[in-house]
Amino acid sequence: MRAWVDGSNGDQSNQALSGKLITFVGSTPNIGTTLASFGVACTLAMETSKKIGYLCLNLKSSKLHRYLGREDHLFTLDGLRAELKAQSLTPERLLHVCDKPKEAHGLHVLYGNMLREQAEFFTPSEIIHLLRVARGAFDICIIEVNAYWDNAATVSGLLEADSKIVVTTGDIAHFQEDFSRWIRQVGSVFGLQPDAFELMAVQTDRHAKQSEFTIKDIRKETQLHLIGHVSRHGDALARCNQGKLMELLSVTHPMHHEVKAVARKFADFYKLPMKPSVRQETWFQKLIAGKRAVS
Repeated sequence: MRAWVDGSNGDQSNQALSGKLITFVGSTPNIGTTLASFGVACTLAMETSKKIGYLCLNLKSSKLHRYLGREDHLFTLDGLRAELKAQSLTPERLLHVCDKPKEAHGLHVLYGNMLREQAEFFTPSEIIHLLRVARGAFDICIIEVNAYWDNAATVSGLLEADSKIVVTTGDIAHFQEDFSRWIRQVGSVFGLQPDAFELMAVQTDRHAKQSEFTIKDIRKETQLHLIGHVSRHGDALARCNQGKLMELLSVTHPMHHEVKAVARKFADFYKLPMKPSVRQETWFQKLIAGKRAVS
């Protein structure tokens, strides 16, 4: 994607329209990777005419169902264990068991593993089978994996991905120590070089104090291409704990515009057709503002 953003040719084969996997991994646990990845998935579903999937492969700390207020009658990843073991899962079955939030038409969500004590028993072959079935079920599938690389989902989810996004914060322990330990050191063991990742910064402060680290500092340390950022929003934790994550993605909330900017880059990169209403809105914005709409 970096080559595409910079205007160079890059690998044109990566720009096919369907069956693409975009994996988000945090440099550190519990920093907002779920919000960032799910926000991008929701926006792609709401703005494009393609089928968008979201797979929570955070085997040890899945909280998305709680953030969305969906506690009852929930189908989760562990419900597919038998089919994953038998390598018999089909795209139709995957689509059937996914939740379809009414707020984001076109989005299909598979919630994460609820049996944390069994996280280590998921094998690479099971995860790879799931991901390849997801390619057949969705045009674009957003995947969230755990920040720790001690499980099959994190490693396989990154190895299989067409785009890899590392999420970090302005805390030096996150973007320097944790990033180096996991992305540089452990990632290289599996053949993943740091420059294969894009960077997304979260919990950033618009008016950082002189003693605080900025997005520029994060980019300099990681040497990664910045695909976007999400500011620190004081109401984010409270809304998530109340099951009201979708309120953070409403057009009236500042976070909506931040994740939309990232989603639009993926939509452009993978050449996803926009819904007619979005195309009209974009044209109108250009006409009124006299400049390119945010993308």
